[in-house]
Amino acid sequence: MSFKKGEQLKLTQKLYQKEGKKKIHIGIEKIKVEFVEMKAKSRTKCLVKLKEKGKGWDESTKSFKGIKTKTGWSRGERKDFNQVIECHIKNLK
Repeated sequence: MSFKKGEQLKLTQKLYQKEGKKKIHIGIEKIKVEFVEMKAKSRTKCLVKLKEKGKGWDESTKSFKGIKTKTGWSRGERKDFNQVIECHIKNLK
């Protein structure tokens, strides 16, 4: 696979919930990312910049409206928005 710098992609992540010492798989999330570069000295690891603000972001008002959760509500923002993270190339589409 070959990606270009600045290309918009989707990163597939598994979601886990912690219950005591166990981690329970609760679903899969697809996040909008921007490809930055391949990691130095690696064929499978790459660096991407997160471009999704979160589920609670309202595009029309340009603010967070919040989302309903099992225990009430939350703001629904992604704290690591616009940060560069490392991921495996097989998780990008």
